[in-house]
Amino acid sequence: MSESALLISPVERELELESSRRVFRLGKMAALDGLRDISILLVIGHHARLSFSRGGFLGVDVFFVLSGFLITALLLQEWDTTGSISLKRFYIRRGLRLLPALVTLLAFLPTGSW
Repeated sequence: MSESALLISPVERELELESSRRVFRLGKMAALDGLRDISILLVIGHHARLSFSRGGFLGVDVFFVLSGFLITALLLQEWDTTGSISLKRFYIRRGLRLLPALVTLLAFLPTGSW
């Protein structure tokens, strides 16, 4: 061991090891949001029979691949920070995120069908 390594206390060494450990974090990426938006527009355009979106089915594929990537990133981040993955907590978070939009849709659905 070198002389400088002997001068570091065990506490400092532990802090150094903790700070050097990298935690996976995807963060917000505007490019992925844009790609998701374009894929949704392709699907809407396909259903509206617009000429520019003959490949609306491609939008569905891109959307599902992107969703799978983002969900995997969330699960990896949870694994990295807690050492485990709780599917219960995962589905609760998804429900809390998606239920407001579902309730809003169901509230306005009867008015839009007239």
